[in-house]
Amino acid sequence: LCSEQKKEKQLANNIKINYELLKNENSDELIGADSGLKDIYKKILTVSKHQVNVLITGETGTGKELIAKTIHFLSPRKDGPFIKINSTAIPESLFESELFGYKKGAFSNAFQDKPGKIEMANGGTLFLDEIGDMDLSLQTKLLRVLQEKEVERLGSNKVVKVDFRLIVAANKNLQDKIDSKLFREDLFYRMNEFPITLPPLRERKQDIMKLALYFIKKACDELKIKYVELSKGAEAKIVNYSWPGNVRELKNAMKRVVIANGEDCTITEEHFDFLFNNRTSSLELTIETAISLLKDKIISKQLQLTDIENLVVDSILKEFDNNVALAVEKTGVSKNRFYKIK
Repeated sequence: LCSEQKKEKQLANNIKINYELLKNENSDELIGADSGLKDIYKKILTVSKHQVNVLITGETGTGKELIAKTIHFLSPRKDGPFIKINSTAIPESLFESELFGYKKGAFSNAFQDKPGKIEMANGGTLFLDEIGDMDLSLQTKLLRVLQEKEVERLGSNKVVKVDFRLIVAANKNLQDKIDSKLFREDLFYRMNEFPITLPPLRERKQDIMKLALYFIKKACDELKIKYVELSKGAEAKIVNYSWPGNVRELKNAMKRVVIANGEDCTITEEHFDFLFNNRTSSLELTIETAISLLKDKIISKQLQLTDIENLVVDSILKEFDNNVALAVEKTGVSKNRFYKIK
């Protein structure tokens, strides 16, 4: 096994060990030991044994891919491939060929046969991230694959039998998409054989400090510097922050403050001011002023609502130097919206 696979298998085993400890000892020393995470550990251990499709929902940064990998490496398919594809990270024009593969000559740049992600997942697990942004026509083709257990590459009439477990993730309410006719209801039921919902970090207050201290220690070890502590004020600031980017944002923030802290022994609350930079006492007044100005522009037909939305999304993306992942983490806006603007 490569080092990455070994880490993922160890992580899956740790989830199993953590749950057993929680069940038998109600340990408070475990990271993510609140009752909500205990229930998720139980679900992971239960579903990993069975050949059913899994839908993981939760906000950006809650660890959906991590859970998917854990299910795979605890399952009978653990020695098979774990294949991931992000529905928003690949342009729509290329997504179908990435998912289904293609035959040489199927289109202008198809110089050789290429298997798709579905074929590559044969014997293992296919993880589709951000499934809510998948095009309707591709949803229809994916449903057929799940029903028939076979796939055809683009430009080919040859049918290839496939055997894989499907795990999908979404940070949106798929029921709203179904109601809006943007997502197939039959596909939803096909892939939602076992749902897992991950709670946002702001609903896991008792876990925040445990995770923060863990990430600080990890950052110190990686940077090879002596361990630093948090002041009481810093602890209060961390716990009271809403963490819109969830665990991923917390991890990045802890590493940032460790680097900024240098050789000091204590991290103070001032080190976390960057988390609150966009929150001002005049925020409400600013919004009211902006709405008033935009309203006049709309009434005079100088602007449409879609123009305003595009301008705002474009402005946010520029604020983060066109880093889509960071913009999503900080705002919660879907990757698809940023990629369309980009």
